[in-house]
Amino acid sequence: MPSRARAISSVFIDGTDPHGYITVSKKALVNGEPVDEVCGGQTVTFQYTVRDNVLLWPALPPLYPNPVPAGPLYYVNILDSDPTLGDIDGTVAGVTIQPGATVTFTKTRIISVGEVSSSSILVTGNFSLAQSPGDAVSATDTWTVTGINCDSRIEKRVNGAVPTGGQSFTFEVRTGASVNSVGTTISSAIADAANGGNVGMASLQLNTAYQFCETNLLPGWTTSLSQIAGSFVPNSAGGNPDNSVVCINFTLNPDVPTVFQVNNSTPVGGPARTIGYWKNWASCGSSKGRQDPILDYVLSRFGFGPALPPDPLPNPLPAILTGVTFGSLTIDTCSEAINMLDKSTTGGVKKASHPAYNMAAQLLAVKLNIQAGAAPRCIAPYVLEGEQLLLAIGFNGTGSPGYSATQGARMNVLASYFDAYNNSDPNLCPLP
Repeated sequence: MPSRARAISSVFIDGTDPHGYITVSKKALVNGEPVDEVCGGQTVTFQYTVRDNVLLWPALPPLYPNPVPAGPLYYVNILDSDPTLGDIDGTVAGVTIQPGATVTFTKTRIISVGEVSSSSILVTGNFSLAQSPGDAVSATDTWTVTGINCDSRIEKRVNGAVPTGGQSFTFEVRTGASVNSVGTTISSAIADAANGGNVGMASLQLNTAYQFCETNLLPGWTTSLSQIAGSFVPNSAGGNPDNSVVCINFTLNPDVPTVFQVNNSTPVGGPARTIGYWKNWASCGSSKGRQDPILDYVLSRFGFGPALPPDPLPNPLPAILTGVTFGSLTIDTCSEAINMLDKSTTGGVKKASHPAYNMAAQLLAVKLNIQAGAAPRCIAPYVLEGEQLLLAIGFNGTGSPGYSATQGARMNVLASYFDAYNNSDPNLCPLP
């Protein structure tokens, strides 16, 4: 007759039973946190923890008065019923767990949209004396994780209607964008006439802070994103930000679809763009070839009435006939314009500390904005004053023209007005 201790052979112990010979837990983790829903396409880490509870037993139930061997748990095998996970410990002979100790294994897999991974694990092993096979024990645990659709969707309208013709609008999802940083773009999409203005973004992740941004806003165009509380221009706290980008913060909510409804309009005289914008959207300079040559196109339109640049731009671009003139200087090439916007001579010599070059850079952006269809607002008299100051000191975009203390101070004041205008400062007007 077998001993009473042997009578517990092949006992089934549930993994949640605190008095089990062994216990096991299964968890689905993302970034170290347990999850039961994940965005489709996301990699999930399944964590399995097995514990040998022999030394934790204060006593056996009355039915089994003989003590349980206080030895290690040998030949442990961990199997997951999910066939893509399968053999967890990955060994033929199994593993050994010392009394009171735990072992942890992990395995990863991608969960697709609509997929439910509801698998159980079975842990089997033998307690033994002197490393000979002893009583067989087992435990199970189950964790269910579901892949859900975490896409965000854009519903884009232009003056309340779907985009038409060649109109296209670019949107991005970023991380880390703020008034102090442009952030990192992780997904982008273009809304246009072909998709009726409705387009989805790539799969994002739950419980992650994102920024939804509209980019490439032409001079004179407005976006409804700017009307949302907390909207911001990336990196606007320093340098020369590109205010053709507007962002808002958001976090995915799995229970409510994330839909961004964005309306752009072209009122008579829309917002201006910064020096940073004009330097970016040009055929030359550091952004050469990466953006549409809006600066080149607008330079070609001086001598004609102000007008919003068409979308798309004509190809080839019109020739630059007259260019833009202020002081004794005419700018009729992309490189001259970029150098002047960079507070340099037309030949590229940096002069940022010179009041005339500092003001001329902002003044050039003002004139480009107005020619591109942005509203002059209250800036026009100061544009004329700035041009007259440059004439008075003989400014021609080369060298370092002299100026009086009064002239220098006034050029600095005008530069601040022009900068506020180019940043579409809502509090610009009235000016003194």
